Amino acid sequence: MHLYIRPVHRSAGGNWITGQLRWQSFFAGYNRAGFEDAHWDWMSTVAAVRARSAGSGHGPGDSIRVDNFRSPLLWDLLVRGREAGVQFVTAGSGKVRLHKNADISLNVQANGGGLLLQPLVEVDGNALDPTSIGLIGSPTHGIFWWHPEGADAPLSDRNIGLAPTSAPIPETFRLLVTARSPLQIPETGREAFFRDYYPQLHQQVNLISRDGSVELPEIPPPSLLLEISYAPTAPGSRRRASDSPAHTEAVRLSWSWEYTQGGTTTAYPLPEDGTGHRDRSAEAGTLATVAGLLDGFREAWYDAFPRPADGFPGRPEPRELHGVAAARFVAEFVPQLEALEHVRVLQSEDVPDYTELTEQPTVP
Repeated sequence: MHLYIRPVHRSAGGNWITGQLRWQSFFAGYNRAGFEDAHWDWMSTVAAVRARSAGSGHGPGDSIRVDNFRSPLLWDLLVRGREAGVQFVTAGSGKVRLHKNADISLNVQANGGGLLLQPLVEVDGNALDPTSIGLIGSPTHGIFWWHPEGADAPLSDRNIGLAPTSAPIPETFRLLVTARSPLQIPETGREAFFRDYYPQLHQQVNLISRDGSVELPEIPPPSLLLEISYAPTAPGSRRRASDSPAHTEAVRLSWSWEYTQGGTTTAYPLPEDGTGHRDRSAEAGTLATVAGLLDGFREAWYDAFPRPADGFPGRPEPRELHGVAAARFVAEFVPQLEALEHVRVLQSEDVPDYTELTEQPTVP
Protein backbone atom coordinates (compact mmCIF):
# COMPACT_ATOMS: atom_id res chain seq x y z
CA MET A 1 0.00 0.00 0.00
CA HIS A 2 1.38 3.40 -1.03
CA LEU A 3 0.49 6.92 0.05
CA TYR A 4 0.88 9.86 -2.33
CA ILE A 5 0.53 13.60 -1.84
CA ARG A 6 0.01 16.21 -4.54
CA PRO A 7 -0.66 19.95 -4.49
CA VAL A 8 -4.24 21.14 -5.04
CA HIS A 9 -6.02 24.46 -4.76
CA ARG A 10 -9.57 25.73 -4.43
CA SER A 11 -11.52 26.26 -7.62
CA ALA A 12 -13.96 29.12 -8.12
CA GLY A 13 -16.68 26.69 -7.10
CA GLY A 14 -14.93 25.85 -3.81
CA ASN A 15 -13.70 22.38 -4.80
CA TRP A 16 -10.16 21.08 -4.45
CA ILE A 17 -8.61 20.68 -7.89
CA THR A 18 -5.17 20.00 -9.32
CA GLY A 19 -5.40 22.28 -12.32
CA GLN A 20 -1.93 23.03 -13.64
CA LEU A 21 -0.26 22.55 -10.24
CA ARG A 22 2.74 20.24 -10.13
CA TRP A 23 5.44 19.80 -7.50
CA GLN A 24 7.85 20.85 -10.23
CA SER A 25 6.17 24.27 -10.18
CA PHE A 26 7.32 24.83 -6.60
CA PHE A 27 10.72 23.20 -7.13
CA ALA A 28 11.47 25.43 -10.14
CA GLY A 29 9.98 28.52 -8.49
CA TYR A 30 7.45 29.66 -11.08
CA ASN A 31 3.68 30.31 -11.11
CA ARG A 32 3.87 31.91 -7.67
CA ALA A 33 0.99 34.32 -8.29
CA GLY A 34 -2.18 33.67 -6.32
CA PHE A 35 -0.51 31.83 -3.42
CA GLU A 36 0.19 33.03 0.06
CA ASP A 37 3.92 33.37 0.65
CA ALA A 38 3.86 30.96 3.62
CA HIS A 39 2.05 28.31 1.57
CA TRP A 40 4.35 28.70 -1.41
CA ASP A 41 7.47 28.58 0.73
CA TRP A 42 6.26 25.43 2.46
CA MET A 43 5.45 23.66 -0.81
CA SER A 44 8.84 24.66 -2.23
CA THR A 45 10.62 23.29 0.83
CA VAL A 46 8.78 19.96 0.62
CA ALA A 47 9.67 19.63 -3.06
CA ALA A 48 13.34 20.45 -2.40
CA VAL A 49 13.68 18.07 0.57
CA ARG A 50 12.01 15.30 -1.40
CA ALA A 51 14.39 15.81 -4.32
CA ARG A 52 17.44 15.69 -2.02
CA SER A 53 16.06 12.69 -0.15
CA ALA A 54 15.64 10.85 -3.44
CA GLY A 55 19.16 11.82 -4.52
CA SER A 56 17.81 13.64 -7.55
CA GLY A 57 18.61 17.06 -8.92
CA HIS A 58 15.20 17.21 -10.53
CA GLY A 59 11.99 18.14 -8.76
CA PRO A 60 9.27 15.58 -8.05
CA GLY A 61 6.55 14.96 -10.60
CA ASP A 62 2.81 15.27 -10.17
CA SER A 63 2.81 13.36 -6.87
CA ILE A 64 5.22 12.58 -4.05
CA ARG A 65 5.17 9.06 -2.70
CA VAL A 66 5.20 9.54 1.06
CA ASP A 67 5.91 5.95 2.09
CA ASN A 68 9.38 6.09 0.51
CA PHE A 69 10.16 9.58 1.85
CA ARG A 70 13.51 8.71 3.38
CA SER A 71 14.12 11.86 5.37
CA PRO A 72 12.62 12.07 8.89
CA LEU A 73 12.38 15.81 8.22
CA LEU A 74 8.97 14.92 6.80
CA TRP A 75 7.41 15.17 10.27
CA ASP A 76 8.75 18.61 10.98
CA LEU A 77 7.59 19.70 7.53
CA LEU A 78 4.06 18.44 8.13
CA VAL A 79 3.81 20.25 11.45
CA ARG A 80 5.14 23.46 9.91
CA GLY A 81 2.65 23.12 7.06
CA ARG A 82 -0.24 22.94 9.47
CA GLU A 83 1.10 25.95 11.36
CA ALA A 84 1.36 27.88 8.08
CA GLY A 85 -2.30 27.16 7.32
CA VAL A 86 -1.80 24.52 4.62
CA GLN A 87 -4.79 22.18 4.60
CA PHE A 88 -4.32 18.42 4.26
CA VAL A 89 -7.23 16.71 2.53
CA THR A 90 -7.92 13.33 0.95
CA ALA A 91 -9.02 12.76 -2.62
CA GLY A 92 -12.54 12.08 -1.30
CA SER A 93 -14.47 12.99 1.82
CA GLY A 94 -11.97 11.64 4.36
CA LYS A 95 -9.94 13.74 6.78
CA VAL A 96 -6.19 13.74 7.47
CA ARG A 97 -4.95 13.85 11.05
CA LEU A 98 -1.39 14.29 12.28
CA HIS A 99 -0.41 12.65 15.57
CA LYS A 100 2.64 13.29 17.73
CA ASN A 101 3.85 9.75 18.18
CA ALA A 102 3.23 6.07 17.46
CA ASP A 103 4.48 3.39 19.85
CA ILE A 104 5.40 0.07 18.30
CA SER A 105 5.56 -3.35 19.95
CA LEU A 106 5.62 -6.97 18.90
CA ASN A 107 2.75 -8.86 20.50
CA VAL A 108 3.40 -12.51 21.36
CA GLN A 109 0.30 -14.60 21.92
CA ALA A 110 -0.21 -18.27 22.71
CA ASN A 111 -1.68 -20.33 19.89
CA GLY A 112 -2.26 -23.77 21.34
CA GLY A 113 1.25 -24.98 22.07
CA GLY A 114 2.71 -22.58 19.52
CA LEU A 115 2.94 -18.81 19.20
CA LEU A 116 1.46 -15.97 17.17
CA LEU A 117 3.59 -12.88 16.50
CA GLN A 118 1.78 -9.74 15.39
CA PRO A 119 2.78 -6.07 15.17
CA LEU A 120 1.10 -3.80 17.68
CA VAL A 121 0.96 -0.07 16.97
CA GLU A 122 -0.60 2.29 19.49
CA VAL A 123 -1.45 5.95 18.93
CA ASP A 124 -2.86 8.03 21.78
CA GLY A 125 -3.28 4.82 23.76
CA ASN A 126 -5.39 3.14 21.09
CA ALA A 127 -4.26 0.03 19.20
CA LEU A 128 -4.49 0.28 15.42
CA ASP A 129 -5.78 -2.41 13.13
CA PRO A 130 -2.53 -4.08 11.94
CA THR A 131 -4.07 -4.73 8.51
CA SER A 132 -4.65 -1.00 7.96
CA ILE A 133 -1.11 0.26 8.54
CA GLY A 134 1.48 1.50 6.07
CA LEU A 135 5.13 2.31 6.78
CA ILE A 136 6.98 5.49 5.88
CA GLY A 137 10.68 5.64 5.06
CA SER A 138 13.47 3.13 4.80
CA PRO A 139 14.70 2.85 7.51
CA THR A 140 11.14 3.34 8.72
CA HIS A 141 10.60 6.53 10.71
CA GLY A 142 6.81 6.75 10.70
CA ILE A 143 3.49 5.19 9.82
CA PHE A 144 0.22 6.03 8.12
CA TRP A 145 -3.06 4.25 8.55
CA TRP A 146 -6.61 4.40 7.33
CA HIS A 147 -9.54 3.99 9.65
CA PRO A 148 -11.38 0.69 9.23
CA GLU A 149 -14.88 2.10 9.67
CA GLY A 150 -16.88 1.99 6.48
CA ALA A 151 -14.99 -1.00 5.13
CA ASP A 152 -16.98 -0.90 1.90
CA ALA A 153 -16.06 2.73 1.25
CA PRO A 154 -13.07 3.56 -0.98
CA LEU A 155 -9.86 4.50 0.81
CA SER A 156 -10.16 8.07 -0.48
CA ASP A 157 -13.29 8.51 1.64
CA ARG A 158 -11.73 7.20 4.86
CA ASN A 159 -9.84 9.18 7.46
CA ILE A 160 -6.06 8.91 7.25
CA GLY A 161 -3.68 9.25 10.19
CA LEU A 162 0.06 9.89 10.18
CA ALA A 163 2.58 9.72 13.03
CA PRO A 164 6.34 9.41 13.53
CA THR A 165 7.47 6.34 15.43
CA SER A 166 9.03 6.63 18.87
CA ALA A 167 11.87 4.29 17.86
CA PRO A 168 13.35 2.88 14.65
CA ILE A 169 11.36 -0.01 13.21
CA PRO A 170 13.41 -3.19 12.66
CA GLU A 171 13.16 -5.14 9.42
CA THR A 172 11.36 -8.03 11.15
CA PHE A 173 8.58 -5.69 12.25
CA ARG A 174 8.40 -4.19 8.77
CA LEU A 175 7.95 -7.62 7.20
CA LEU A 176 5.15 -8.49 9.63
CA VAL A 177 3.33 -5.24 8.83
CA THR A 178 3.56 -5.74 5.08
CA ALA A 179 2.48 -9.40 5.39
CA ARG A 180 -0.77 -8.22 7.05
CA SER A 181 -1.14 -11.50 8.91
CA PRO A 182 0.37 -12.89 12.14
CA LEU A 183 3.48 -15.04 12.02
CA GLN A 184 2.63 -18.51 13.27
CA ILE A 185 5.26 -20.49 15.14
CA PRO A 186 4.33 -24.14 15.67
CA GLU A 187 4.80 -25.88 18.98
CA THR A 188 7.84 -27.70 17.58
CA GLY A 189 9.53 -24.36 16.86
CA ARG A 190 8.73 -22.63 20.14
CA GLU A 191 11.95 -23.60 21.92
CA ALA A 192 14.08 -22.61 18.92
CA PHE A 193 12.30 -19.24 18.72
CA PHE A 194 13.11 -18.32 22.31
CA ARG A 195 16.67 -19.64 22.00
CA ASP A 196 17.72 -18.31 18.60
CA TYR A 197 15.45 -15.37 17.72
CA TYR A 198 13.96 -13.93 20.88
CA PRO A 199 17.23 -12.37 22.18
CA GLN A 200 17.76 -10.47 18.94
CA LEU A 201 14.14 -9.31 18.75
CA HIS A 202 14.37 -8.23 22.38
CA GLN A 203 17.12 -5.77 21.40
CA GLN A 204 15.25 -4.40 18.39
CA VAL A 205 11.66 -3.91 19.47
CA ASN A 206 9.48 -3.83 22.57
CA LEU A 207 8.09 -7.34 23.11
CA ILE A 208 4.85 -7.84 25.00
CA SER A 209 2.16 -10.45 25.54
CA ARG A 210 -0.90 -8.23 25.63
CA ASP A 211 -3.26 -10.93 26.86
CA GLY A 212 -0.69 -12.43 29.24
CA SER A 213 -0.87 -15.81 27.54
CA VAL A 214 2.92 -16.05 27.12
CA GLU A 215 5.50 -15.49 29.84
CA LEU A 216 8.28 -13.60 28.12
CA PRO A 217 11.71 -14.28 29.63
CA GLU A 218 13.79 -11.40 30.90
CA ILE A 219 17.16 -11.07 29.20
CA PRO A 220 19.81 -9.49 31.40
CA PRO A 221 22.32 -7.16 29.75
CA PRO A 222 25.68 -8.69 28.85
CA SER A 223 28.51 -8.72 31.37
CA LEU A 224 32.03 -7.62 30.53
CA LEU A 225 34.33 -10.40 31.69
CA LEU A 226 37.92 -9.68 32.67
CA GLU A 227 39.99 -12.82 33.13
CA ILE A 228 43.28 -12.21 34.94
CA SER A 229 46.11 -14.71 34.89
CA TYR A 230 49.66 -14.41 36.17
CA ALA A 231 52.81 -15.46 34.36
CA PRO A 232 56.21 -16.21 35.94
CA THR A 233 58.98 -13.68 35.47
CA ALA A 234 60.70 -14.26 32.15
CA PRO A 235 64.05 -16.13 32.38
CA GLY A 236 67.01 -13.77 32.64
CA SER A 237 64.97 -10.84 33.94
CA ARG A 238 66.16 -9.03 37.03
CA ARG A 239 64.48 -9.99 40.31
CA ARG A 240 64.51 -8.29 43.64
CA ALA A 241 66.37 -9.99 46.44
CA SER A 242 63.10 -10.69 48.19
CA ASP A 243 61.59 -12.45 45.15
CA SER A 244 61.06 -16.16 45.37
CA PRO A 245 61.65 -18.33 42.28
CA ALA A 246 57.90 -18.58 41.79
CA HIS A 247 57.34 -14.85 42.07
CA THR A 248 55.03 -13.57 39.30
CA GLU A 249 55.29 -10.19 37.69
CA ALA A 250 53.44 -10.38 34.36
CA VAL A 251 49.67 -9.92 34.53
CA ARG A 252 47.68 -11.11 31.51
CA LEU A 253 44.28 -9.44 30.92
CA SER A 254 41.68 -11.07 28.66
CA TRP A 255 38.47 -9.12 27.95
CA SER A 256 35.30 -10.72 26.57
CA TRP A 257 31.51 -10.65 26.85
CA GLU A 258 29.15 -13.02 28.62
CA TYR A 259 25.52 -13.37 27.55
CA THR A 260 23.23 -15.35 29.82
CA GLN A 261 19.81 -16.68 28.89
CA GLY A 262 17.80 -19.45 30.45
CA GLY A 263 20.68 -20.49 32.68
CA THR A 264 23.08 -20.82 29.73
CA THR A 265 26.04 -18.45 29.41
CA THR A 266 27.68 -17.83 26.04
CA ALA A 267 31.01 -16.05 25.58
CA TYR A 268 31.68 -13.56 22.77
CA PRO A 269 34.84 -11.64 21.84
CA LEU A 270 34.94 -7.87 22.12
CA PRO A 271 35.08 -7.31 18.32
CA GLU A 272 31.92 -7.82 16.27
CA ASP A 273 31.59 -11.50 15.40
CA GLY A 274 28.81 -11.27 12.80
CA THR A 275 26.28 -13.34 14.75
CA GLY A 276 23.78 -10.50 15.09
CA HIS A 277 22.98 -11.61 18.63
CA ARG A 278 24.88 -8.83 20.37
CA ASP A 279 23.34 -5.96 22.33
CA ARG A 280 25.62 -3.25 21.01
CA SER A 281 23.95 -0.47 22.98
CA ALA A 282 24.46 -2.25 26.31
CA GLU A 283 28.02 -3.20 25.36
CA ALA A 284 28.89 0.38 24.44
CA GLY A 285 27.53 1.69 27.73
CA THR A 286 29.55 -0.75 29.83
CA LEU A 287 32.73 -0.19 27.82
CA ALA A 288 32.37 3.57 28.25
CA THR A 289 32.07 3.15 32.02
CA VAL A 290 35.13 0.92 32.23
CA ALA A 291 37.14 3.15 29.89
CA GLY A 292 36.30 6.13 32.09
CA LEU A 293 37.52 4.29 35.18
CA LEU A 294 40.72 3.17 33.47
CA ASP A 295 41.34 6.32 31.46
CA GLY A 296 44.70 6.86 33.13
CA PHE A 297 45.67 3.21 32.63
CA ARG A 298 45.19 2.76 28.87
CA GLU A 299 47.67 -0.09 28.51
CA ALA A 300 45.06 -2.29 30.20
CA TRP A 301 42.27 -1.74 27.64
CA TYR A 302 42.89 0.79 24.87
CA ASP A 303 44.16 -1.70 22.28
CA ALA A 304 41.40 -4.18 23.15
CA PHE A 305 38.18 -2.14 23.31
CA PRO A 306 36.33 -1.34 20.05
CA ARG A 307 36.33 2.34 19.08
CA PRO A 308 33.67 2.72 16.35
CA ALA A 309 34.31 6.45 15.97
CA ASP A 310 37.91 5.66 14.98
CA GLY A 311 36.96 2.65 12.84
CA PHE A 312 38.80 0.36 15.26
CA PRO A 313 36.97 -2.97 15.82
CA GLY A 314 38.92 -4.00 18.92
CA ARG A 315 41.25 -6.96 19.45
CA PRO A 316 40.60 -10.28 21.19
CA GLU A 317 44.26 -10.88 22.13
CA PRO A 318 45.13 -10.52 25.84
CA ARG A 319 46.85 -7.40 27.16
CA GLU A 320 49.94 -7.85 29.35
CA LEU A 321 51.18 -5.69 32.22
CA HIS A 322 54.55 -5.92 33.96
CA GLY A 323 56.26 -4.78 37.12
CA VAL A 324 54.87 -1.75 38.90
CA ALA A 325 52.06 -1.35 36.33
CA ALA A 326 50.90 -4.91 37.01
CA ALA A 327 51.02 -4.42 40.77
CA ARG A 328 49.16 -1.12 40.59
CA PHE A 329 46.43 -2.53 38.35
CA VAL A 330 45.76 -5.55 40.57
CA ALA A 331 45.91 -3.67 43.86
CA GLU A 332 44.15 -0.45 42.83
CA PHE A 333 41.88 -1.03 39.85
CA VAL A 334 40.67 -4.62 40.18
CA PRO A 335 38.62 -3.85 43.33
CA GLN A 336 37.03 -0.89 41.54
CA LEU A 337 36.19 -3.02 38.50
CA GLU A 338 34.64 -5.68 40.72
CA ALA A 339 32.32 -3.03 42.16
CA LEU A 340 30.94 -2.05 38.73
CA GLU A 341 27.58 -3.27 37.50
CA HIS A 342 27.68 -5.64 34.50
CA VAL A 343 31.41 -6.30 34.99
CA ARG A 344 32.80 -9.61 36.25
CA VAL A 345 36.44 -10.17 37.20
CA LEU A 346 37.78 -13.71 37.23
CA GLN A 347 41.28 -14.20 38.65
CA SER A 348 43.41 -17.32 38.61
CA GLU A 349 44.20 -18.87 41.98
CA ASP A 350 47.88 -17.82 42.03
CA VAL A 351 47.16 -14.18 42.87
CA PRO A 352 50.38 -12.42 43.95
CA ASP A 353 50.41 -10.52 47.21
CA TYR A 354 51.03 -7.02 45.97
CA THR A 355 51.66 -4.99 49.12
CA GLU A 356 52.72 -1.37 48.94
CA LEU A 357 55.90 -0.63 50.90
CA THR A 358 55.51 2.22 53.36
CA GLU A 359 59.05 2.01 54.75
CA GLN A 360 62.53 1.63 53.32
CA PRO A 361 63.23 -2.07 52.66
CA THR A 362 65.90 -3.72 54.79
CA VAL A 363 68.47 -5.87 52.99
CA PRO A 364 70.14 -8.41 55.34
